[in-house]
Amino acid sequence: MALPKTKKNTMIAYTFLLPAIVGMAIFSILPIFLSFSYSLMDWYGFGNKTFNGLQNYQKVITNPEVWKAVFNTIRMVTFILPISLLLSLIISYMLSSKIRGKAIFRVLLYLPVVTMPAAIAVVMGYIFSMNYGILNRIITFFGGQPISWSQNPSWSWILLVIVGIWGMIGGQVLILSAAFQRVPDDLYEVASIDGASPIIKFLKITIPMVSPTILFLLITNFISLFQMFDNVFMMIGTGSGLSSTKTIVYLFYNEVFVKGEKGYGAAIAVFIFVLISIFTFMQTKLEKKWVHYDN
Repeated sequence: MALPKTKKNTMIAYTFLLPAIVGMAIFSILPIFLSFSYSLMDWYGFGNKTFNGLQNYQKVITNPEVWKAVFNTIRMVTFILPISLLLSLIISYMLSSKIRGKAIFRVLLYLPVVTMPAAIAVVMGYIFSMNYGILNRIITFFGGQPISWSQNPSWSWILLVIVGIWGMIGGQVLILSAAFQRVPDDLYEVASIDGASPIIKFLKITIPMVSPTILFLLITNFISLFQMFDNVFMMIGTGSGLSSTKTIVYLFYNEVFVKGEKGYGAAIAVFIFVLISIFTFMQTKLEKKWVHYDN
């Protein structure tokens, strides 16, 4: 007996999706459960695991270093995310107009996205170097004092904010440019007839029409930034500037791979998962107040 066409198509679809589902189960879902199980144990990667209940979580919650890392992470995310998104909106809006060389600008803006984070960190490390960095040379040329960008706690987190903003603009511009192309030209024509200025068009037409895309970028980039590690490891290292730049993921790395406390590190990983889930839930709850979907 032949299967109905709809069921047959469903089976074919699941057959093609099966490799992706298996890969997600092995590399995404299973590690979550393993991390939670390890977080309930004393384990240093070798030897037997000893069940200790919620002691690792108690250590996470009562450890001031954890909350300092959370503060450092949130502070950098708070600056990088809105500034990069605002600049991306302005650049995308400018590129949506009829100007020459738009394709070249988009390629140049997107280059940081396709470049390895480690390579970016190395290049930026040379630019912001205390002794031979080009930025300090410019500052001293105009009579200023060179700045220890990576080792001064007052400047090291600002350095990561600058690099983070630069690295995120390209991908956001690409996605927002595609969203801008979906805005009907009729809305702009009607607004022009009513005498609306370009700023009014941008605020009253463009932003509401691309608000679902903005929400998508806010959620995905927040999750990405909250897991910031590469730039901290490559640009700051273990110097004095780490006190204001040690993120929660860097703390996880230090506990697991430097100190070897696998159980405690797993508890930090679960803690990170919970924090990201809470902030993501808050963002989705607030979307009804400012996100406009096409009916």
